[in-house]
Amino acid sequence: MSNMWNIVALTALIAVVVLLIRLGVYSWRTKSGLVKWSAVGIVAVVLIPVSSVSALTIVGMVKQQARRAPVPDVRVEATPQRITRGKALADSFCGACHSKTGALTGGGDMSEDLPVPIGSFVPANLTPAGPLNHWSDGEIFRAMIGRMDDEELAAVYEYLTHLPGSQ
Repeated sequence: MSNMWNIVALTALIAVVVLLIRLGVYSWRTKSGLVKWSAVGIVAVVLIPVSSVSALTIVGMVKQQARRAPVPDVRVEATPQRITRGKALADSFCGACHSKTGALTGGGDMSEDLPVPIGSFVPANLTPAGPLNHWSDGEIFRAMIGRMDDEELAAVYEYLTHLPGSQ
């Protein structure tokens, strides 16, 4: 049901963008310079955030659908070499965000480094004590698919599931 509301909201946002563009074109054709530039300026000030929200809504809907992809049935053999390779991959790809206080225990608030206050953004704890504890093996794989090949996925998975749980 929420997906339908997302589509309705997105359709409304796109309709507003189209109407604003038409208003801007209509205003641009006006002969009076003051009316022309005032109207075009107002349209631009409103159009930029509305079109940005529309774009972010589209991106969010696409990402939301990616989470609905089928969960793979995963069977991975844990070997010391695979776990070592997974540690190296996790340290190089995941550690920058997920390792502020320890081995993938979650990061600090990344939004503090941004010049614009956007709220809090704290990367998750990837150890077995974090939210991954409630994910199936397939869900963990699905979250990493597209970022690594199959062997890298298996290595990182084995490393993550063999980490000691840390708060």
